[in-house]
Amino acid sequence: VFLAGIPSAILLLIPVNHEKLLKSIFRNILVVTSCCICIGIIAGFYYQDYASLLRNNRHLRDQIIPLNFIYAGFSYGKDQLKNKTRNLQPVGRDAQAKTDWRNIPSGKKVISIIVIGETARAQSFSLGGYNRKTNPELEKQDIIYFDNFSSCGTTTSVSVPCMFSPFPEKRFSTSDAANHENLLDVLMHAGLDVLWRDNNSGCKGVCERVEYDDVSHLQEIELCNDDECYDEILLNKLNDKIESYPVNNGLVIVLHMHGSHGPDYFLRAPKAFRQFTPFCHTNQLQDCTRQEILNAYDNTILYSDHVLNQIIDFLKQHQSSYSSSLLFLSDHGESLGESNLYLHGLPRSIAPQEQTRIPAFLWLSESFSDDFHINNHCLEQIAHKPFSHDNLFHSVLGMLDLSTKVYQADLDLFRACKIETKADLS
Repeated sequence: VFLAGIPSAILLLIPVNHEKLLKSIFRNILVVTSCCICIGIIAGFYYQDYASLLRNNRHLRDQIIPLNFIYAGFSYGKDQLKNKTRNLQPVGRDAQAKTDWRNIPSGKKVISIIVIGETARAQSFSLGGYNRKTNPELEKQDIIYFDNFSSCGTTTSVSVPCMFSPFPEKRFSTSDAANHENLLDVLMHAGLDVLWRDNNSGCKGVCERVEYDDVSHLQEIELCNDDECYDEILLNKLNDKIESYPVNNGLVIVLHMHGSHGPDYFLRAPKAFRQFTPFCHTNQLQDCTRQEILNAYDNTILYSDHVLNQIIDFLKQHQSSYSSSLLFLSDHGESLGESNLYLHGLPRSIAPQEQTRIPAFLWLSESFSDDFHINNHCLEQIAHKPFSHDNLFHSVLGMLDLSTKVYQADLDLFRACKIETKADLS
């Protein structure tokens, strides 16, 4: 009555002199244009301040628009209706293992690990030419680094479903992805076991039908605090988990890192890896210099390098019993002050390369290369070609020698590097 009724009654009593239509349209265009110019000027001078503010206080983005609750209501109702009527579309249910699997020695497990990095950008990997040694441990490993890899989105909620989806980036939508099976389903259709281990904010619907292991809040004193765990937690009792699966089935493990997610980069790396100093000690980026922000971010890459190296060493230790591979790729990149932009999340069509160029690399055990007839030297030759998240779905199928009608050979980066066998020729 007092907050809406009486004020509304007063407004009704006030006569309104309506302008002519063309004059009203012109005035509205002028006002909107002026507002956009003002917003652009403010963003240009204070992007760093607002990027941190809105990232740390997500509710403000909803409160800025007074009628946001109406949009949110419709959006929520639409999502609920979709969930009730959703009919999951099958993908690759004809998938099966091909001849290479028959040649794997009895009792030897095939273990393929896919590591999803978080907010790692290619520009900060020394493997790709960055002038700081952010990958000192991985540089000593026999890996194949893909230096021209791009993401299909600039946020985790888009990129993660997209990279596991059968749809290419140009045709991808999150709603279509939710209504279709994905790469993990196809792997299970082929008879493989699948495990998703998460130290992030979840799998964004990708792992709904596979075993899910959330390790982000384990009570490991050296690796976890009350809020989160460092990424080494992904290796916690990993071998016990692997041993719980049957020997005869292949096992694909997805490890989802916390990585380099900002703006609180300083929380992502333990003290031993905070080597680039001085670094930003807060998530209020406007309180730090750009160099301090870069140092904090590079420390997270240095720590991720250590974690990824540990995973490779773990697989090496079990080479006698595992035929193993590791494929790493980030979900998206990050802006760190280039063109006065920070963080990520700009629309893919206008996002700078810092948010879309991602690091990616491959490590194969000797037995895995032999068992699946992969020519490593050939992969090194094509590693400079442009690849993207579009390649993941089909490349994993090609790497593991799985056949299905949804497989597209032209998107399989392993296709040109598979050594033909007599069985293949026949």
